[in-house]
Amino acid sequence: MSASNKKRAAAGEVESGRDRKKAKLLETRHITVQNVTLPNTVSIEKFIQARAFEIKAMEGSMKTTRSDGATHRVFQTLPRHMRRRAASHDHRRVPKRHRERALAEIGDAVRVKKRIPKRGFAKRLTKTEVFLRRQKDKTWLETHLWHAKRMHMANLWGYRLAESPTTKAFRASHRAALHDCILHDASYYGTIEISGTLGLLQCVLARITDAYAVAASSARYNSGVRTCETFLYAANTYPLGLIGPALLLWRAGESESVTQRTVWMRLHPAMFNAAWTAVTTAAGQALEGTENQQLEIADLRDELVAFELMGQKSSRILAGAFQPDWNKCEDETQEFWKSLSDLSTTASVPRGMVVGLTVIDPRVTFPPKNSKHSDEPVPFHYLPTPTLATTEIWNAIARSALQNPRFRKRDLDARREKNLIPGTRLKPVEEDSRIPIMLVQRTVGSTHHGWLLLAPRGWGTAFMHSLIYTGTRVAGQRERMTQYVEAGERVFPGDFPSIAASQEWWNVRAASERGRWERRPKNKRVDYVARGIRSPFLPDWEEVLGLPGLRQGESLAHRGATGQTAQIWLARGEHIERALRDSTLHQSVAEARAKRSLSAVEIDPEVLLQTAVVSVRVHMVGRGAPGDMAVIYALSGEQEHKLWVHALNLEREGATDVDDSAANNLGRQFPPSDSIIGYITTSSYSLTRGRGFGVGAVSAAAFAKLSRSHTALRSTRYAMLVKVRDRDGLLCRAATLELIA
Repeated sequence: MSASNKKRAAAGEVESGRDRKKAKLLETRHITVQNVTLPNTVSIEKFIQARAFEIKAMEGSMKTTRSDGATHRVFQTLPRHMRRRAASHDHRRVPKRHRERALAEIGDAVRVKKRIPKRGFAKRLTKTEVFLRRQKDKTWLETHLWHAKRMHMANLWGYRLAESPTTKAFRASHRAALHDCILHDASYYGTIEISGTLGLLQCVLARITDAYAVAASSARYNSGVRTCETFLYAANTYPLGLIGPALLLWRAGESESVTQRTVWMRLHPAMFNAAWTAVTTAAGQALEGTENQQLEIADLRDELVAFELMGQKSSRILAGAFQPDWNKCEDETQEFWKSLSDLSTTASVPRGMVVGLTVIDPRVTFPPKNSKHSDEPVPFHYLPTPTLATTEIWNAIARSALQNPRFRKRDLDARREKNLIPGTRLKPVEEDSRIPIMLVQRTVGSTHHGWLLLAPRGWGTAFMHSLIYTGTRVAGQRERMTQYVEAGERVFPGDFPSIAASQEWWNVRAASERGRWERRPKNKRVDYVARGIRSPFLPDWEEVLGLPGLRQGESLAHRGATGQTAQIWLARGEHIERALRDSTLHQSVAEARAKRSLSAVEIDPEVLLQTAVVSVRVHMVGRGAPGDMAVIYALSGEQEHKLWVHALNLEREGATDVDDSAANNLGRQFPPSDSIIGYITTSSYSLTRGRGFGVGAVSAAAFAKLSRSHTALRSTRYAMLVKVRDRDGLLCRAATLELIA
C-alpha cells in the first residue's frame, strides 16, 4: 500500500475505486506457494508430483488473469445481442448461470426495489388487452414483440413495422443478402383470392394487368407451377392507370375438367385498396351479359404469414429449419427437399418456381440443425411440375383449423422434461400439427436470389424462431430497400412517380423533412431558394415536364393542346426504349391494348409523350454519391458534352488534382432550371458497384432526345451523360442513365 493510501486508511477514509481495482488485480495475479525445504537431489517424476499444487495454482492464476473477470463485469462479457442496459444494477437481466456472480458484483449498494401493488391492481387490464388496445390505429404482425425489442419501429401503411436494426448492420446485411441469408417478415403484404371459371378469370386479368407482357392467364402461368410478376392497372386504363407491381399465383393440381379455378394476388399494402377496386370493377365488367356464372373475390390479409429469405444460403437455412412430414409428401417432393442442402445458390432454381409441402410443427423439431452440404457443386435438375406445386395451403378449411396450434409451448416443454437425455429433440407424434407451406423462388434484379415462404396464420412466431436459430440475419424496411437498390430495381412505392401510393408516401416524407428543416434556425439551415431548388421536399414534375399546373396523379386539360385530358404516367416495358428512340410510343401503346381486345387510347401522341416519365438507373462517373431528391440535369449541347468528356478523361487518367479538376470547375456552374429532366428518388453509395448509384425518373421526351443525341455523338464510355446535383449541394457531378424496363 502506498504512503498516501496508508494515510487515507489511518484517517479512516473510504478506499477509492481505483485502489479496490488494483487490489483485485494483484489478488488475481498472486500465486500460492507451498512452503517446503529444497531436496539435495532432484527426481523429475517426484519433483513434478511434489510441485503439482504449485503448477495447478499457477495455471489457474494465468487463466484468471487472462480472462475478463479481472477487468470486466459479468454483463460486459456477454455477446452483444444478449446485453441489456439494466444488467449493470439488476442481476436478473443476465443469464441464470451468471446471476450469482452478478449479484456478488452488485453487492449491497444497489438492490432492485420490490414493486408494491397499487390500488386497483386487480382491476387492471391483462397484457393481451393492453396489446389489443395499442393496436387501435395500426396492426401488429405476429412477430411484433420480437422485432420491437431489436429494431426501430415505425407506423407504415396501417402496420407497425420494423424500420432498421438497433445495431450497426448495414454492411453486414448487404453481405448476408449476397453470400449468406437474411430474413424479412413480409406478412404485411395483402392477398386477394379470385375464384371462377378460367374464361372469366382470363377476362378479368386482361383488363387490369400489363397489356404488353405475357398474359397472366396464359398456359405458362395458369398451371400453377410458377408465379407471374406483373403490374396492375385500373380497369381498361392501360397504360395510364398504373397501380403497382403484383405477384400472381395460380392454384396447381386443378385438372382441366375442373370448372372453378383459383388465383392469388400478392399486393403491397399501399396499393391494396386500389387493386381491390380494380379487381371488383373488372369482375363486374366481365360478368356483364353472362348467365349462371359467378366470381368469388376474398380478402386474405389475415389468413397468411410470409417470410422473404434472401441470400446464397437461403436454401440450406430452409432445409435445416424445417422437417417435412414424409408421409404427406410425394417422392418428387422428397427428392427436391433433400437436394436443398446441396444447392449452392437459389439462382439455380427456375425463376418463380412454386414448391408445396407439409412440415411438422417447428416447435417440436426445435432447435433446428444447419444442414450439411457437399463441398462440390451439385447441379439442380428439377423443373416446375404440378406435383411439386400442390399444397393444402390453398384450402381455407385446412388454414382455419391450423390457426390455433394443438399444443401450447408449456405442453411441449413438459414432453421435453421426460426425455432421458436433456436437450434432445422431441420425436414427432401423430397428434402434432402438420403445417402446409408454399415456397416460391424469388429474384430481385439479376444479383439477389432467395425464397418466399407462405404459411397459415398463427405460425409466424414459431417459424421465425426456427429460421433465426439457424444463424440468419433479420432485415427491416431499410435493408429490404437496400436489396432493391443494389439490384438496380425500383422500390415500391417511392420509385413509381405516377401512382397515388407514391404521392402519399412522398407527402408524409416531405412533411417530416419540412418540419425538421423549419425547426432549425435560419442561419443553420439550407437556403434552397439561393440554390435554385423550387421544390426541395417533393419531386416537381410540373417543372420537369413543362406542364404548368399539372400535379402527380391529377388530370386536367393540357394547355396548348386540343383540350384533351393529360395525366402523368409511367412508361415501362421492354418496348419502351425502342418506342422512344423511333418515336412510335403511341403506336406501341395501341398495339398492346389491341392484344387485350381493348379500344385504342384516345390521347394525342404529342400529349402522350410529353406527360410520360421513365424509370432510370443513375450511375455516377467518378466521385460523388447523391442522396434522395437529387436533381438530374441535361447537358446544354454538344459543346458541353465534349467539355465533360474531356474533363472526365483527365480525371480518370489522374492528370489533374482531384479537388481542383476540370470536372469540378464545370460542376460549380449552376445549370438553369429549364434543364431539369428528372429526380433521383432512391440513392446511396452502392457497395456492389463501389460508387454512387441511384434509381430515379426522368421525362420520357428528354430521355428520347438524350438517346438520339447519344447515337449521333457515338459515345460509348459515357453513354447518356447527364449532370446530378444534391438538393442542398453546390457541385454538379457527372452521371450516366440506364433505362429500367
